[in-house]
Amino acid sequence: MKIKTIASAILLLFVAVSAGYLIYKNAQGEPAPAPAQTVLREQAAPAQGRTLVVYFFHGRARCVSCKIIEALGQKALQAGFPEEMKSGRIVWRDIDLDKPENRHFIQEYRILSISLVLSDMENGEQKKWKNLEEVWTRLNDEKAFVEYVQKEIRAWL
Repeated sequence: MKIKTIASAILLLFVAVSAGYLIYKNAQGEPAPAPAQTVLREQAAPAQGRTLVVYFFHGRARCVSCKIIEALGQKALQAGFPEEMKSGRIVWRDIDLDKPENRHFIQEYRILSISLVLSDMENGEQKKWKNLEEVWTRLNDEKAFVEYVQKEIRAWL
């Protein structure tokens, strides 16, 4: 009986230390959100021609991961596609899914969590779209995250 008590105590201690370590590591490794002057503003997509809309879907309350996805998504666009952003060929859209008028996006893009979605628009009509689900697996590796988003965007241009 005493062995079970000791084993349980060791297991609880391990879980507590692991949880504390993860919280500490996440707090230490969190990239800072983009400075205010570099935050992309939502742009209106041109009605004519071809446009790639990069949607950032989130809720009203934003967790640490949400802020990282937003900051790194914007960084990927600013660093890799400044001319396309300036010309309107690529457009950033920040969408709060908690707003009733935006709820249709949840079913339209099959959104299960915070997401970056690419939408290829031609003359105001969506041709195809893709949810960049791998942003979650690259969340703690800024370089891999930015490279992944840029690679996906280049494949669509």
